[in-house]
Amino acid sequence: MNNMNNMNKLTSLASWLATIALTFSMISSSFAQTGDIVIRTTVITASTHASSKTLGLDVGNATSVAVDGTYFVTPNIGINVLATFLNTEVKAKSLGSLGSVDLLPPIFTVQYHFAPEGQIRPYAGLGFNYNHFYHYSGTLKSVNAKIDDKVGFVAQLGLDYMLSKTLSLNADLKYLDVRPDVKTTLGNDKLNLRATIFGVGLGYRF
Repeated sequence: MNNMNNMNKLTSLASWLATIALTFSMISSSFAQTGDIVIRTTVITASTHASSKTLGLDVGNATSVAVDGTYFVTPNIGINVLATFLNTEVKAKSLGSLGSVDLLPPIFTVQYHFAPEGQIRPYAGLGFNYNHFYHYSGTLKSVNAKIDDKVGFVAQLGLDYMLSKTLSLNADLKYLDVRPDVKTTLGNDKLNLRATIFGVGLGYRF
């Protein structure tokens, strides 16, 4: 069963990597050869705070690996797409742990890079993400829980430290706000979910 779940996660991640490749292919065809592409691999930690009025739900923190790419439309403006998957615990105030749920949260942001030629290259970004919840376990599965897919708001701050002309060390902080509906046999609710996602990794500029 665990092997099947892992295969499903890898398949899902592969599909999002394909989406990234297709997105940059479309962007490249639209803007021709106007900018560089940076591909990064990062370790991310999502620190979450969640609440709901009816069921008193909360969501635990999660750590995972992410892959993202930035296409530079100009030296200062980049379009970033990030793919990852998260497994997080869901709790209720009166019942404790309800099990876990998997989440695919692809993130799309438009970034402004303040010092594109410097060794230290800070940036800020705004955008959105699409949250797909799936594979419920524990009590969540028993009560037929369903968290609706939802689009959320994303704000971003980060920097690249250039180790060479092509290799960089990246640190990135994102704030995510999403409010999906929750349906269970115990009742329905709305989950107010806010997450701070911190990532550190390496990037390569093509």
